[in-house]
Amino acid sequence: MTGVSSGLERLYVQRGTGFALDARERLLAANSPDRPGPPRFVLAGCAAGNLASVSADLDEVIAAELLALAAEEPPFWRPEATPLHLERYLALLQIEEAEVELDHEMTPDLEPLQVEATLVVSDTTEGEDLLATLRQDGMPAGLFDMGFVDTGEFWTPWCAALVKGVVVSIAFAARLSAEGAAVGVATSPLFRGRRLAAAVVAGWTRLPALRGRRLFYSCSLSNSASKSVVAKLGLTAFGLTLSVP
Repeated sequence: MTGVSSGLERLYVQRGTGFALDARERLLAANSPDRPGPPRFVLAGCAAGNLASVSADLDEVIAAELLALAAEEPPFWRPEATPLHLERYLALLQIEEAEVELDHEMTPDLEPLQVEATLVVSDTTEGEDLLATLRQDGMPAGLFDMGFVDTGEFWTPWCAALVKGVVVSIAFAARLSAEGAAVGVATSPLFRGRRLAAAVVAGWTRLPALRGRRLFYSCSLSNSASKSVVAKLGLTAFGLTLSVP
């Protein structure tokens, strides 16, 4: 793979990266180590068109209506866009709101960012030493604040920023498939605003374990911190994803 491509094919790769699918291309589970259940309905779009998906266990009548309505949608990709049939989707699934994310595809080997921290990555001696220390000494409070209970939640491949030997930000493979990877990123509240999240994401894109995969970064429309990372990395959104749990 070289660079970033466009079009509907990217939406299929993104879906296959995010979810395990059954023979009918319905959503079975998220492609992460903990394998959580999928949303019941997903509408992903780009300038070339849309890709709608439903969960494998959704009622057949509701699933058919959702997919039929989605087929009428214009391309769903501008940040200010609202799906034509949003109210009907929510009514069918008996929920009041849905999450909308901006989707970006990153080139491999993003330019490193200079930060006042040491970057340590998985599958290296330094990375194994870090994990061994955490297993021996326990997880520090900062990692608990980021939602990490133990080292099993360092989903590989990962890139971490350390300050005085302590992990203060980490980018990891939140979703992983043979064709793609979607990054997840967490930063200790005390160290936000220092470009560390952008630095670990840039470092993550350079990891050898990700070679040949397409790399995705998604962020909520309401998440200003995540959108700041996008700006620092110079990413441009290619579309939107609406997810209804």
